[in-house]
Amino acid sequence: MRKLPKPTDKSSEILLLCTSKIRSQDLKDRLEACGNVIDEADIIYEERAGLTELHLIQSELIVNGDVSREEMEKVYTDRLAKKEGPGRSYYNKVISSTTNNKCPLCGHRVVSTLDHHLPKSKFPVYAISPVNLVPSCYECNISKLNHISKTSQDEPLHPYFDNFDDQMWLLAKVVETKPACIKFYAFQPDRMSDDVFERIIHHMKLLKLTSLYVSNSAEELMNINYYISDLYDSAGSEEVKNHLEKCFQSRKKVNLNSWETAFYYALYQSEWYCSGGYRMR
Repeated sequence: MRKLPKPTDKSSEILLLCTSKIRSQDLKDRLEACGNVIDEADIIYEERAGLTELHLIQSELIVNGDVSREEMEKVYTDRLAKKEGPGRSYYNKVISSTTNNKCPLCGHRVVSTLDHHLPKSKFPVYAISPVNLVPSCYECNISKLNHISKTSQDEPLHPYFDNFDDQMWLLAKVVETKPACIKFYAFQPDRMSDDVFERIIHHMKLLKLTSLYVSNSAEELMNINYYISDLYDSAGSEEVKNHLEKCFQSRKKVNLNSWETAFYYALYQSEWYCSGGYRMR
């Protein structure tokens, strides 16, 4: 996961932007009357998210007593996410808030949509809440679709509120086959609580990240094979190891828990790989 700065925009301001062109005066009035309610809901959201207690927020399908779930969902789909919608400028702002347009949930694929951390079908009060809208790739959004956490341990990692990159917890190991392959796994550092570690495992499982990383690593092994082979022939296994360690250190500086960091760490630590295990057959 990649940490993102928490949005500072108020939900009530986004709501006014989205409802600016509604023709039905009754609908417009009922929606705009929700402004204070959704701002207050955001305060509760931030308090709960900071304590890993979003699972304690109760699902309510009516907002402010007279706005239905369907009406709030339409504010998002027709007025915020739709290209011609009056709130589309804010949608674009959130989409472009990531580094290199990479999904913060998987750390790899390209951002193409917004994910509702608490699904709007169950929590319509957060349908347009900035702190609940996370830029994501299509695959992560689909994998998370309508997921409801029951405990703090099965709450997916939240890019606005969680940051566990002070320690390396994503590791990999070289499988000594021909050709070599890489397997990824979560590791619990000494200073990491059991609850945080369980959340990391759940996040990886929910979004199917290990299979994604295995696929990526298989391609990377092929991409570097010619260079590693040539380096081994000209300078030997020690230079192969030195090169792979530099690759690890470079990626570690950018993202401590990326699949690339774990990948190169596993390679340079493997005497088998550095001494000829790189050969494809």
